[in-house]
Parts: sequence; structure tokens; C-alpha cells
Amino acid sequence: RTSRKYFNAKHYIKGFFSKIPLVGRHLISGTRKTRDFIKKVFLSYNIFEALGIDYIGVADGNNIGKMINVLLEAKTKDTCTIVHIHTKKGLGLAPAEADPEKYHSVGPFSKEDGAPLKTPGRTFSSVFGETLCRMAEKDDRICAVTAAMEDGTGLSCFKEKFPDRFFDVGIAEEHAATFCAGLAAEGKKPFFAVYSSFLQRSYDSLIHDIALQRLPVVLCVDRAGIARADGPTHHGVFDVSFLSGIPHFTLYAPASFASLGAALGAALRADGPVAIRYPNAGEDPAILSAFFTGEGEALAPKRALPGALPSRAVVLTYGRIAAEALKAQKELEKEGIGISVILLETLKPYDAAADAVLPLLPPEAERLIFLEEGIRAGGAGMMLFDALSRRAPAGMAGRRTAILAIEDAFSAGELGRPMFETLGISAADVIRAVKEP
Repeated sequence: RTSRKYFNAKHYIKGFFSKIPLVGRHLISGTRKTRDFIKKVFLSYNIFEALGIDYIGVADGNNIGKMINVLLEAKTKDTCTIVHIHTKKGLGLAPAEADPEKYHSVGPFSKEDGAPLKTPGRTFSSVFGETLCRMAEKDDRICAVTAAMEDGTGLSCFKEKFPDRFFDVGIAEEHAATFCAGLAAEGKKPFFAVYSSFLQRSYDSLIHDIALQRLPVVLCVDRAGIARADGPTHHGVFDVSFLSGIPHFTLYAPASFASLGAALGAALRADGPVAIRYPNAGEDPAILSAFFTGEGEALAPKRALPGALPSRAVVLTYGRIAAEALKAQKELEKEGIGISVILLETLKPYDAAADAVLPLLPPEAERLIFLEEGIRAGGAGMMLFDALSRRAPAGMAGRRTAILAIEDAFSAGELGRPMFETLGISAADVIRAVKEP
């Protein structure tokens, strides 16, 4: 049914009957009915055909010749047509055929045995999975939910250890969020591990099924920030903006593995919804050395001072882009210009974040710059500056503010340029904002 001979025969019969005067149209209709009757007897009659939609398939998606035939046939249709394709993932590479999920998203690997050319270290995703497993050993209320991203979100170990508390709902993020609401309503502690760019599919469920009822659902927002390898369809740059506008949510942005553990612990104790966002990466050594050398309170704002220099400006930021602010700080110090960098790991509630930030602002700083790896509209910069202005108008008097964030555009990047430079949120952009008259 997907061969060129089959298609040619169909077109020939239709063309032959259509040339017969008066009865040709009726013969075509009768032939179709006979064909449909035979298909019902010998083949499965699918839902699309039952609804009167043209259907072609099942086509071998690994056969280029077959696919060309099928797509050319679909082009001849003047109505809606379903093309049903079946592919075998990893065809031609034995390790990928044996374990297709492992090869969903990979870096460079050996064609001989499928082994990665670079051994991945610990990432926020893997640490999340390890931590949740340890927590689940002590608390049988904990459940893990994923939408077809078990391995990518680090939940493979949880599935193995706690199969009765692990739920993969398939590519159905809306259902996953509502399902978590049901679990929470029955006294469970659901942790929904989801990529940032896929979480936006469940926006309505987050509002109506979770936040409106203040249910203690935990969103573990993986791949937060720019997705360098995947492009604009996978950039996790909207979650802070849309989560900031939903009442009752607490929003964490841990920048170290220890902070991630603290955020997961706080989420377990919370009596309302919590979102924890983190990148598809490991810890950044520059961020660790600048902000995590002391015994400061977990998830509280942390400040990197400019040595002996007075602070001309303060850069407030969160997540892995804090490394760009630190680069700018070092470059400016060489020119005799001091800036402080404040790392936020608790974003929402913003009034509480503002209260925690105020004591860290150097009185001599003339300018406050917010740097974020997310969209500007409704982002953390807008929300925090608004909270600071409302909570301490005197402390903000005379200080100029600027927000370096992703403007109103989808960006695929530019060949040969780092993404942060393309988006205007790099260290160079911070330096320009500090020097701006």
C-alpha cells in the first residue's frame, strides 16, 4: 500500500473510470466502497479512515525510496492526508538499535562500538536523580513523574529502585502536571522532572490544577537556559517569566549541587507548589569559587566583592550566566573599575528576594544591572526591580537600573559567535552597561 505500483494502479483506475460518460463517477465511488470493504475484512480500519481522512501508511521511514513515493503521493491529494511512518531508531548502528533511548541525545561517539568519545561528568540532572533516590528511601510519599524523558532528566535510577512510585506518562506534559496535582491531593509528594521548553505545554494545568489549589507539586525544570545544541525550539528561556506570574509558586535557581540538594529538601517540606530550575551542565568552577567558599545560608543571595575597589555598579544574576558577570568583574578590575556581583538562588517570592538583596547593595553603587539567561518581558529582572522599588524606595533613589536579558525574539544564534554575545547577555555586554554614561 506504500509502493509506487500501488499508487500508479490507483491513479490509472481512477483516470480510466473518470473518462466513462455518465456512470464514471459512480464507478469510482463503487470501487472505493469495494476497496474499503476489503480493507475492513483483511486489514485494520484505523480511526483516520473512519473519520473520512485520507490515510497513507504504514510507510517504512528508514527506506528513502518508499518515503519519496509516499510523500509524492500525499502531494497529489487535495484534502487533509495523514502519512503514517514507522522508523527504527538508530538503524545501522547496533548499540543504538539495542538501546535507542540512550541515543536520543548524544555527543560525539565511536562508530565502532557506540562508546562516547568524551565521558560525561556529573550534571545537575544526574545529581537531581541521585538526590531524589536518597530522599525517597526515607520518605515513601515521594513519587517521580516524567513525560518520556526518564534518562534525560536523571530518573533512570529512581525507576530502577522505586518502580511502583515512578510514572512515565509519555509525551503528555499537560496530563503529567494534572496527574501530579491528583497525587498531591492524595497526600503524595510528586516531583515532575521536565525540560523547561516542554513545561510550557502544561501552563494551563499549572494554574488551574496546581497553583489554584496550592498543591505541593515540585517542578524540576531541567535544561533551563539556552540550549546550544538544539536551537530555538529547545531554549529554556520562558519558564522564569511564566512561573513568576503564577500565584503561590516558589521558584529556586540553584547554582551548585549542594544548593540543588537544599532546594529539593525545601520543596519536600513546602506546603505549596515549588519550581526548581537548573541547566543541562555541571557545576561552574568560577561560580563555585566566587560564591560558595563560605558558610552562608543555603539558597540565600551571595555577593562576590571587587576586592579593595569601591563598587561602581552591582550586577544581580542567577544560574550559570553568573559566570559572565564574574568575567566582566575581572576585566573591569584591570581597568580600576569595581563592581559587585550578587547571585540569587531564590527568585520567587520576589518581595522576600528584595528584602534579602537590600543589605548586600553597596551604598556607593550608582547602577544596578540585572543579567539573566531568559526573556526580559516579565522576567526576574523586571520583577525584582519592581519589588526593590516598592520595598525600599529610599534605597533605590538615585540608582540607575538596566536589564540585560533576551529581547522579544527567537534566536537561532549566529555561526561563529557565542550564543550569549548574539543575545546581548555576555560579559562584554555587562562591561558596556557598567561604563555607559
